[in-house]
Amino acid sequence: MADIAHNIRQQRIQHNLTQTQLAEKLGVTRQTISSWERGNSFPNIDMLERLASVLGTDLDHFLCPAEKPKSIAGRPLGFRFLLFSLLAYVLVWYLGIPLVLPLCQKLFGGSVHESFLYPLYWALLLLVVYVGVCVCLLSEQLAGLWDRDGEE
Repeated sequence: MADIAHNIRQQRIQHNLTQTQLAEKLGVTRQTISSWERGNSFPNIDMLERLASVLGTDLDHFLCPAEKPKSIAGRPLGFRFLLFSLLAYVLVWYLGIPLVLPLCQKLFGGSVHESFLYPLYWALLLLVVYVGVCVCLLSEQLAGLWDRDGEE
């Protein structure tokens, strides 16, 4: 039944209609449309026929399961993401040190013995970037969860 909710929302969005506009065309309230799209309630068969007519599609489109868009939003990041991202972080840090040391020595001067802090600066910079990427991925997931409620 959740597929019906998804299909109603998908069709409404494809036709560039707000929940309020669709509700007016069907003679129901916006809350009713919202309830259908969230899967809290479902339209009866007569209302599904009216909905199909208003949206210019056939009834089967609402009843048959639709392929949901493949997106990272709403999917758990999982252990693999954590493992691969940490391995990538360590690899970039390790491979970046030979590049960072000579560059820092040219920019800031000093000998190799005085530049022992440069790898730490490099690690800190990479850590900030890594945390930023993780925050972006998590915020996209949360936005996907919040987007399921309310009106677009």
